[in-house]
Amino acid sequence: MQTAIRFSALVMSLGAWTAVNAQQQVLGPMGGVGGEARRIEQQASSPVTPKRDAVPDQPVPPKIKDAADTAVGPVWDVQNVKVTGDVTFAERQNVKQDLEGLLTDGGPKSQQQIQEALRQIFGKMIDRGFYLARVSLMPKNTYDPATKTLNVLVEEGLFGDVKVQFEGREDGRWFSRDQIAGKFK
Repeated sequence: MQTAIRFSALVMSLGAWTAVNAQQQVLGPMGGVGGEARRIEQQASSPVTPKRDAVPDQPVPPKIKDAADTAVGPVWDVQNVKVTGDVTFAERQNVKQDLEGLLTDGGPKSQQQIQEALRQIFGKMIDRGFYLARVSLMPKNTYDPATKTLNVLVEEGLFGDVKVQFEGREDGRWFSRDQIAGKFK
């Protein structure tokens, strides 16, 4: 019985020794659990010296792009802006004048440049507290090439009737009904 125990202990220790040696040979000195992570960490933390060529490359001057180069879609020469939708709201917000100032100077504009101008106008409306307002191009007849007119849709985005109710209580946990309703006015 003791011989069998000794023999099994010998086999187990021999198996463990070969496993350790095999791991050292395959994984190297940084082997084992986390060895690869340590190797990558050491590589990242070591200083890197850039290779220097004998003759430095000459920088390529940037190409100056015009509206036709950056255009994803058609390029439009905007001379007028026609506002539809909530016209009185657009007049109070000076949408037409602002858009004409952004789009009519400097030649033809790409759709990307026109969308950026619309975003600027929308940003001004947000700053004034009109969070639901909308400024967009008309889906149909966006641009009239004969009159060089851009058709823009403006919506004020008003709230409807807002009713504040809490389930099972008079007021909310952190805010009262009057506080919440006051923010929607």
